[in-house]
Amino acid sequence: MTTEILPEKSPNEVLADLVIAKLKEKGFLPDGKDDEISSKLVAGTANREDWTLWVDLAQAKMGKGGNDDED
Repeated sequence: MTTEILPEKSPNEVLADLVIAKLKEKGFLPDGKDDEISSKLVAGTANREDWTLWVDLAQAKMGKGGNDDED
């Protein structure tokens, strides 16, 4: 019997998990995008367009419409 040792998560990964969980709980992030969102948060590459897309996808699934406030 072999015991698999899993690597601990980095602080960035832990924070990304917390952010994703809270935003999903409030309906601001879509289901099924956790890995994509997490990798962008951990790498620091999530930009405004990413956030807008994620929120719009989540709201569309909830029937709330999209983000209409363009700069």
